[in-house]
Amino acid sequence: MKRKLILLLSFGMISVLSVKAQDVHFSQYFSNPLLLNPAYAGSIGCSRLAINFRDQWPSIPGRDVTFSASYDQYVKPILGGVGIQVISDNEGGGALTTNTVNAIYAFNLNLKSDLHIRIAAKAGYNEERLNMQDIITIPFVSNKSTKYYFNAGAGLLIAYKNFTGGFCLRSYQHS
Repeated sequence: MKRKLILLLSFGMISVLSVKAQDVHFSQYFSNPLLLNPAYAGSIGCSRLAINFRDQWPSIPGRDVTFSASYDQYVKPILGGVGIQVISDNEGGGALTTNTVNAIYAFNLNLKSDLHIRIAAKAGYNEERLNMQDIITIPFVSNKSTKYYFNAGAGLLIAYKNFTGGFCLRSYQHS
């Protein structure tokens, strides 16, 4: 068992040799557990609703506004947690807007009374809108662009007595 766990962790570390990402920013990440790691889905055993909002630099024009809402719960017949996550990130006062919807499943594996492993997968859909008119205006040229793409991710949490650790990977497929 120990050998399989080391192999799994090694594969996960090797698979992130080329990582390019920009996550949304919140002041208190632990108030948004599904954003931190999808393996937290259903981890508390009951239903959980998390709503976060951040208005960065509200007195400056072109500020960044981010909203996130997630719901998760443990489902005993499938031995794990399920969740849904919605994120809206508006940067530059509307110049770049990203909307994301994710579905999450986390499998809970109890190895001993004090050793738990949670393995999660998430899949979703993104919409990215770029509005150059909020930055510069070019006459007779379309300054708007929208793209849609699929995203997927995975997470791992290991809890042993009072220690919890893990990591998550995200993959974005641009169309």
